[in-house]
Amino acid sequence: MATVYKRRNAQQVYKVPLYVQFWTWWTLVLALAILSLVLGLIVSIKLVQIVLWALVAILTSWRAYSLTKAVIKAKTIGK
Repeated sequence: MATVYKRRNAQQVYKVPLYVQFWTWWTLVLALAILSLVLGLIVSIKLVQIVLWALVAILTSWRAYSLTKAVIKAKTIGK
């Protein structure tokens, strides 16, 4: 899939928007999962916690899969 660049920064270099980057979404989901964990000590929100932690696991697995696929495609481990 092609990388979409939206804007140039002050140095006139194109940058990938924040909402497209993987780490933005992973950090957001992880922060929400931790917040639900802390909030879960006060209020019972087990279903929300399970869903958020599952989403963290899915995103982490997806990222590991895509990195592994890229390394295999580049054939850099064998060299």
